[in-house]
Amino acid sequence: MAVTSLPSKRDGQSSASEGHATFGGYFQALGQMLAEDGFAIPMAGVKSQLGEDLEVSHVREWRVVAEKHGAFYHPARVEAVTERGTAVLAANVALSDPGRAAAEREYALLSALQKGRKQSFIPTPYGLDRTPCPLEGGGSTEAMALFCQWYAGYCEFHLSVNPESGKHGVIVWDNQGGHFFLDQSQAASLYEKAAAILSYYYDPENFRQIFPWHHAAGDFVVKVEDGVTDVRLITVRQYEGMIEAQDGADLESRVEAALYFLANLTMRMRLDRLDGVGDLVLAEDSEVFPCVRGIFQGLASREKESGEKGDFHSILLDICRELPQETWRNLCLELVEASSSQAPDRPLLLAHIEEHAQALVEAFSKSTGGPFFVDKGAVLL
Repeated sequence: MAVTSLPSKRDGQSSASEGHATFGGYFQALGQMLAEDGFAIPMAGVKSQLGEDLEVSHVREWRVVAEKHGAFYHPARVEAVTERGTAVLAANVALSDPGRAAAEREYALLSALQKGRKQSFIPTPYGLDRTPCPLEGGGSTEAMALFCQWYAGYCEFHLSVNPESGKHGVIVWDNQGGHFFLDQSQAASLYEKAAAILSYYYDPENFRQIFPWHHAAGDFVVKVEDGVTDVRLITVRQYEGMIEAQDGADLESRVEAALYFLANLTMRMRLDRLDGVGDLVLAEDSEVFPCVRGIFQGLASREKESGEKGDFHSILLDICRELPQETWRNLCLELVEASSSQAPDRPLLLAHIEEHAQALVEAFSKSTGGPFFVDKGAVLL
């Protein structure tokens, strides 16, 4: 009987890594982790979604679907069917040393970032478990699964060539209703909300931020209902400062760190791989303005929520409105040159730094022409 190896790449190809894990071994290990201690971890998710009074005996059926395969994780969708409804969880299964380290780190970060915030735009973690995973030809490796919230109805998206316009647009990978392109306003809203999420979790005191993240990896997902977009971030790989913060950082240091954060976010928000796996491409520079709107919406929302004294987002906005194109260019150039010389996105970003700096100047100039981010298009407030 043929044995199907588990893919270890986003394009579905298999490799010799991870000790030739198979789909059979993967599902066997995942099943063991789900059932351990009377389904304790997945039931934490079921209770969170459908009610704390539910018990494992109320689950009529467990469904497990392998969704995709990446460098660190092999995510599965886990459905618990009850009379009250169906709870949906994600099981990010890691079979390699880097993957297991990533799962442990991400579980800790997701847990920490849930605290002290009134809103959440990242998955709720339910638990972390491990068990042996049998390998093709004998032996085993350790499987580790991070169980967390699954954003039902949300879909991966990527830049793609729209056949109607011949230009790059955002295509939503809706496997239920069919793939479709966002219109211009929906795409702008997507970028605005993604930028707002990252800024909501940015800490202007110690400069910590969620980074790295990649559109090409499908880190953000989108749901469109009645023409309105809603966005979530499905992974948190790290939460560190881009530059080191001193105790009691002064305003000048906070502004400097925030400018780097803003420049880096707006550049990388435009970056994707064509159709998720093709050449690296950039979204149109017109998307810089909604990104900037989202950044200040996120900063203002977090500032208001935490009751922080001062008005840092307004101070930063006034400074940004006065910065010349040369300053933005130098900031962006410094960030790209600080990246690895082997980074695949480096040549593309370097080639478009001047254009991006000009787009930032135009975005902040446009921001002075009326309500900027606290209006009917407000993202989080």
